[in-house]
Amino acid sequence: MTGLSAAQFSPDWLALRSEHDERSRAERLVAPFAESLSRRDGPVRFTDLATGTASNFLYLAPRLARLSIVDQVWRLVDRDPVVLHRARRRIAEHAGASGWTLESDDGGMVLDAGTWRCTVAFGRLDLARDLESLVLADGEAVVVSALLDLVSPAWLQRLVRWAEAARSPMLATLTYDGSIGWEPEDRDDGRIRALFNDHQRRDKGFGPALGPAAPSWIAARLIAGGYAVDQIPSPWRLGTDEVTMLNALIETASESAAEQDPQARRLAAAWASRRRAQASTGILSATIGHIDILGRP
Repeated sequence: MTGLSAAQFSPDWLALRSEHDERSRAERLVAPFAESLSRRDGPVRFTDLATGTASNFLYLAPRLARLSIVDQVWRLVDRDPVVLHRARRRIAEHAGASGWTLESDDGGMVLDAGTWRCTVAFGRLDLARDLESLVLADGEAVVVSALLDLVSPAWLQRLVRWAEAARSPMLATLTYDGSIGWEPEDRDDGRIRALFNDHQRRDKGFGPALGPAAPSWIAARLIAGGYAVDQIPSPWRLGTDEVTMLNALIETASESAAEQDPQARRLAAAWASRRRAQASTGILSATIGHIDILGRP
């Protein structure tokens, strides 16, 4: 689930959501993803698009290592240099806490965890404009997280064609599917959700976005390209004690609704006020729908 403003793509927003992303991911897809990689000779290569603060890498690399993918080469790509700097720092902190050896290597990193090894490079790129300038090795895996609901059908078609040309496995996680459930229910939930989903279809820098249609769209295009496709729900489930995240989502939903339909501004503000009060008294919970998709050539 993404927000309406640049602030919600900031390192602080990415850090806030990272815990929820990690526990929501469909871990059952990791083993078949590894299987699609394990027959390749030499280091296994990955390109992580819109890497953010490296959550994809930190989640997948050690899990793949436990599945015998022990020599990994990662390329982490993002447009924002501040985010890339945070990604580098976060990997270094995680390496220190995990007891991994870390060395700098031409602006990148070499991580040695004893039983597995990983080389990490960082690249700054405007993916909306220059995706195809990234050259994929044959069979190089492509991973994306919380990105595809932001992009247009035209850009997603470019992505699929780019991956297909290299016969690349693709793992796309945490793509918003349009479902938002609040407990307890409120009379205006449906209106807020509909306006939010309409707002998600606005241009986020890649052309008019697919929004909630993205999971079905990417699955259909991968199947058309000859991929075997697995889809597993990966919803955020926010409990009554997760007040900071609940309030962030309340603000995102209400502000998006008001921006989408200015005549609904008063309704959205009243809805948000009721929801904030429920969050503060510990009676509010939420479920935000996402889908994880694995495409295997």
